[in-house]
Amino acid sequence: MLQPAQAFQLFLDFFDSTLFLVLQIAGGFISVILIVSIVILIYKGGSFATHMRHLWIAWNASPLPKSRMVKRWLAIKGAMEKDDSGGWRTAIIDADSMLDEVVAKLGYKGDTLEERLKNAVEYQFPSLENAWRAHQISDFLKEDSSYVLTREVAEQTIEIYRTIFTETGIIL
Repeated sequence: MLQPAQAFQLFLDFFDSTLFLVLQIAGGFISVILIVSIVILIYKGGSFATHMRHLWIAWNASPLPKSRMVKRWLAIKGAMEKDDSGGWRTAIIDADSMLDEVVAKLGYKGDTLEERLKNAVEYQFPSLENAWRAHQISDFLKEDSSYVLTREVAEQTIEIYRTIFTETGIIL
């Protein structure tokens, strides 16, 4: 059995061993590779402050009420299946309202959907451009009640919302 003094001496001898020297060299190489990789990622990905801001947004995002969102989506789909342009109009406006709630729950700051979409970043929100397009259609429909909505326009707009909600994991 080892005495405490002998165990301590073995511990000290490890620091004078070849194995410890090899581990130091390997650790140095790994550290250099990691530091270079971090610098490259920060350089290619944008500023460090931007990354930290987006991490903060993601950290503070509140969970989405998925079951309620699925029910809303099913109601929107049901309205789209009917042959009623008024129902299609309502479905698009409801989908836009749903998008507003989703974007707010994802943590993007702003008082309106427009402000939140301006604060969104495309690499975090791949359908950002389409979200703007669909939102503009919804706003137009709210403003011009005399516009005759065609099935084709309604279906294309709802398809944009479906893609966004699929990407965010609300619907499958």
